[in-house]
Amino acid sequence: MHLAPHPHQTEAHADDELIDGLEPDQLVANMSTPLPRMRLSRRWTVFFWTLRLFVLVLTAMVVAVFVAGFRT
Repeated sequence: MHLAPHPHQTEAHADDELIDGLEPDQLVANMSTPLPRMRLSRRWTVFFWTLRLFVLVLTAMVVAVFVAGFRT
């Protein structure tokens, strides 16, 4: 019985053979190279800033309830 590949796996890339041939420290040096920052559309930028503000507001609410609990 042949199992289907995992959804995130695709056909082998040409670089796979090159990566398999690297020494361990070469592989670590190659994998530790930072990737450039991803460019987001304006819609996604607004979404993530809104999400940040939402998390800050929720954090402030939790802290306020926690402090109010100590006062009682």
